[in-house]
Amino acid sequence: EYLPLFLYQLNICLEKIFLYNKLQDLSIHDSLTQIYNRRYFIERFNEEFNRAKKSSFKLSFLMIDIDLFKKINDSYGHIMGDAVLRSVVNMITDSLRQIDFVGRLGGEEFSVALPKTSKSAAIIVANRIVKKVSTYKIKAFDEVVQTTVSIGVSSYPQDSLHSDMLIEISDKALYKAKKSGRNKVSWF
Repeated sequence: EYLPLFLYQLNICLEKIFLYNKLQDLSIHDSLTQIYNRRYFIERFNEEFNRAKKSSFKLSFLMIDIDLFKKINDSYGHIMGDAVLRSVVNMITDSLRQIDFVGRLGGEEFSVALPKTSKSAAIIVANRIVKKVSTYKIKAFDEVVQTTVSIGVSSYPQDSLHSDMLIEISDKALYKAKKSGRNKVSWF
């Protein structure tokens, strides 16, 4: 006689577990691209930075921005813009190792943490991403679009001994890449 009550309670518990897991996933991932959101990426990056400091590992950081993204949105609409964002994220993640991680900082700007990676190795990864994106045709509905990205690179301990400065240096390098013609990798 208690079995139906027990099954009902068990069902409620399982549903709560499912909802908790879904909520946790939503709190750390960007809903459009399914990569880490800004808050969680920065949290993970700081953990990785502290690990690199403690263990004397190298750590590199990429700041990536889709070139002329506003023009894509204005010309083709936001649905195509969303397709471009998802496609670029797929190309970025396909270019990374399992230990690397990527996050959406906002809009069309992404960041990548490359644990145990020197600056020269990070530049190779960044150039691979730039080449991959520039040669890929993104198809959505009846439209085909090509885009490019610009990337700024910084590395610990070479560029800074502080995580926030590493991000700042990478951001300035990204601005340098954009200012010098886009579709390229820049560093200091």
